[in-house]
Amino acid sequence: MTDVKPPKSHTPSEQHQQQVTTRTSTDVNQRPDVSRTWLTQYGLAYFGSCIGWAAPSQLLLGNQLMILRPEDKENALSLLMMIGGAAMVITSLFTGYLSDRTRSKIGRRMPWILAGTAICTACLALMPGSPNFALLVGLWAVFQIFMAFVTNNLLTLGPDVAPQRQFGMISGVLGATYTLGLVLGTVVASAVALAPAYYITAGLLMVLVCQMATGPGLRKLLEAERHADQYGDDATESVFNTAVSLEKGAYRDYWWVFASRFVVHIGNYVALFYLLYYLKDHIGVANPDEGVMLLTVIYAVCTIITAIVGGSLSDKLHRRKIFVIIASWSVSSATIVMAWAETLAPVIIAAVILGLAWGVFTSVDQALINEALPSEKNRARDVSIMTLTVGITNMLSGGIAALALNYLGGYPGLYLLCGGVCILGSLLVVPVRSSR
Repeated sequence: MTDVKPPKSHTPSEQHQQQVTTRTSTDVNQRPDVSRTWLTQYGLAYFGSCIGWAAPSQLLLGNQLMILRPEDKENALSLLMMIGGAAMVITSLFTGYLSDRTRSKIGRRMPWILAGTAICTACLALMPGSPNFALLVGLWAVFQIFMAFVTNNLLTLGPDVAPQRQFGMISGVLGATYTLGLVLGTVVASAVALAPAYYITAGLLMVLVCQMATGPGLRKLLEAERHADQYGDDATESVFNTAVSLEKGAYRDYWWVFASRFVVHIGNYVALFYLLYYLKDHIGVANPDEGVMLLTVIYAVCTIITAIVGGSLSDKLHRRKIFVIIASWSVSSATIVMAWAETLAPVIIAAVILGLAWGVFTSVDQALINEALPSEKNRARDVSIMTLTVGITNMLSGGIAALALNYLGGYPGLYLLCGGVCILGSLLVVPVRSSR
């Protein structure tokens, strides 16, 4: 007689966890597609936030420090960025927690987005009048604190509203608008005098982000939040208590994605940190501001092309990891070209490679994150923690770049280091199971 094994029994807690996980996954997959109008508003809002930080970080702060600290501009810029990055990192630890537990007539995310935008706008308007380095550092730190509220909540809107089959498209939109924001911020900073450039940046930030709180942009968000509220938002309790709140290992992929993203961003950010001074002091470009703008435009065009195409292609192929691996190795090859460049021509070639590669990376970056998010209740918190990969790299990239410049043989050593770091980042995405 053959023994028949009884079906495995589950405790009420385990049954509840399975029901929550199944319901959350099904709910995400059965959502209606977001419209082009919503995508346009979403892209414009993220575009505005990127302009807000890109103009100061790319050129305005560097140029201002040439006036305030001309004899020590490299170290001053490194210190400024480290302090600002630290402020964003600390803030990101609780922005998502607050957002997840906010209830208002305009939803959970929007109050923080609007308040953060208003304060960031005020900081940008005050920066050009800073009479000394200390006040500039303080304003930049406050800006970074409230930009964390803006960025983290904007990034959460995608997984809040869109179905999983559109995650690649959402990621592509974010990648393209990120790059457009980088370009326009750089153009404004290089084409206009210091004070007017700050004021224009502040105005664009306010208008473009706040339009998300009108029309379909707000209606779709409120509909999604009302639907989530019907289920009680009880998907999880704490990222640090996953053994209780979700099946074992629920956050495994989340942390692998975190590690890979962190390392790849370190390589990319360190490579770009001293671009203005690299062109001026190493390549010998007569007008480094124009050089930065030229390289940024080339980089942007290439990035936008591959970001838009790559996001849709990854949705169709149901593949994410191979895009990250190819992009990371390509970024590495671009930094190697920059390491040995002695004239502007090879640097332009590197900008093309870097732009194409980074477009591929950004086209799947956010999709990879969204697919690794196991919590509905704590979605904004988990997205905020994931954005620490950007905040921490902002905080550390200046110090790493300064150390590499001083102890690894100048710019060649700096860029070879970046290439090795990007290859390491590509390997860390391999163990991820939530994405193929």
